[in-house]
Amino acid sequence: MQRDGGYGAMLATLLEETASAEDRETVTQSLATRAQMPVTVTGGRLSTPMTNARGGRPSKGPRELLGARAHVPLAEAARSRASELGFSTMNDYLVSLIAQDNSMPEYAPRPADPTRLELPIQAA
Repeated sequence: MQRDGGYGAMLATLLEETASAEDRETVTQSLATRAQMPVTVTGGRLSTPMTNARGGRPSKGPRELLGARAHVPLAEAARSRASELGFSTMNDYLVSLIAQDNSMPEYAPRPADPTRLELPIQAA
């Protein structure tokens, strides 16, 4: 089971260690009350709202890793085109191409809003 840290990890650990369905329901209700957030368990998986403890962007939802290695000229052309279209990451550009090719535009990421700039925050 994948753990994201915080309450999600704590709930997942407690649910794994708890044997009966009745006990799992009790643990879920108890910790959801303490966390003051909705918690659901479906198919043995824990679901809580995904937020960044420091108030970052909301989660994009469940994702699966797809990987590819392109020849250098193709990779350079892709980076250039992604930048031209306003995508902030290569991943967003590639996912938009996959969504378009599969006639699933609802899953395509949107290009970054040009009126919103990224702050120059340096790692500590």
